[in-house]
Amino acid sequence: MKIVEVISDTTSDLAINELIRYVNHKWNKIGLQVDFGTHFGQRINDERNNPPIDVSEVAKLFDKLLINAGKAISRLPIGFRSVMNDPDSDINVMFKIIEGGGHKVVMLTSIIRKSKFRSNTKVFREELP
Repeated sequence: MKIVEVISDTTSDLAINELIRYVNHKWNKIGLQVDFGTHFGQRINDERNNPPIDVSEVAKLFDKLLINAGKAISRLPIGFRSVMNDPDSDINVMFKIIEGGGHKVVMLTSIIRKSKFRSNTKVFREELP
């Protein structure tokens, strides 16, 4: 399944739900569930993101992170907060690790398109090879 084929509307609730399904289909293989917080859904549609964030960009970020940092993220402790960053698209996703019914959940708390984004927490950066 390719996210670009599944999603045509970049910001609708349907598109975000398809993104959640797509990401979880892959990340469940390493024992992680990914959930999207309410603020994340609001921020992906924020007009300050210039250009607007396309869900296919977010899917590509998660694909790259799964390959390059998935195992490291799966070992993070409950309560850990961090940022996923894609320097190619300037997309930054804030997340925390929470407990979810006996397994770890990567809770996405916010998203922003901003170059030179700075954080006091560890940043997982992904670039195209």
